[in-house]
Amino acid sequence: MEYELYYGYIHNELQTRIDTCKDILGTRELNFRKEKLRRAYLELVKKNEINDAFYSIVHEIKTLLLLKNMGEVKISIDSQSQPGPDFTYLNKYKIECVSCTLGTGNNLTKLLDSGFQNYDGKLYDNSEIFRQIALRFTAAIEAKRVKLKKDLLDGYINEKDPLIIFLDIARFYFGFNAGEYCEKFSKILIGRGKKQIFIDSNGNQFGQASFEYIPTIKNNNESDVDVSIFSNLEYNIISAIIVFGAEIKEDYDCNNTVVFLNPLAKNQIKVRDVWELPYWKINNRFEYIPRIKGKEQKINMW
Repeated sequence: MEYELYYGYIHNELQTRIDTCKDILGTRELNFRKEKLRRAYLELVKKNEINDAFYSIVHEIKTLLLLKNMGEVKISIDSQSQPGPDFTYLNKYKIECVSCTLGTGNNLTKLLDSGFQNYDGKLYDNSEIFRQIALRFTAAIEAKRVKLKKDLLDGYINEKDPLIIFLDIARFYFGFNAGEYCEKFSKILIGRGKKQIFIDSNGNQFGQASFEYIPTIKNNNESDVDVSIFSNLEYNIISAIIVFGAEIKEDYDCNNTVVFLNPLAKNQIKVRDVWELPYWKINNRFEYIPRIKGKEQKINMW
């Protein structure tokens, strides 16, 4: 009953709101998406447990609603199994959506054992919780990078098209405090570690504060996982990663959706094309920080 009430509200609202996109979807695709949403919701209610399919279709619909209000958008025709990226924005940006899951098998066990979403009053290692969450985020991003590269090789994408991964991390909302500008997420994009200050023998700070650089973390199988994604040249085909970091019930807007521009991307994004959302960009001091409509924002990265 708890799931039925909470997710039922989201289901019913989106069944109505997606009708405003009929001019973009067409009747057949509109009905296909609505049925896909209905089936995912009924499966959730039947099993009385959250399923990935529901989060995925909600992410797609809310992405469409967001982009529709920002500019011209086209959507892949799923009812006809059309290949290629999920969305085309402003006739040039190719966007691939992914809703980050909690994982399965050993990865899910490790995540839950870390203390993620555990409210039993025990003390847990926050660094281990972050590591497990970061592994889920990087896995989702890497899967979409591989998919977009294949689309590029197969000719569904032009090599001059800016490519964007739109990541939904709503499943982690109650265990991952992303921050006002999703600053915690920047740790896996540029290897940003803990803040460091330098103190002399008299206890006085000297020089500027900086951050330690952490390029990799250990996977659960002890292999290294890249958490300096934008430094990896394999990611230079990805122009940006957009992150939605709030509860699934929330609309996507400037309060919870952030654009991380890839400074090493082959095809750069014009910031005016994502002007409605906060975005991270390198400034002339080589600092990777968030901006709102061009104005740099202060962040607390302790």
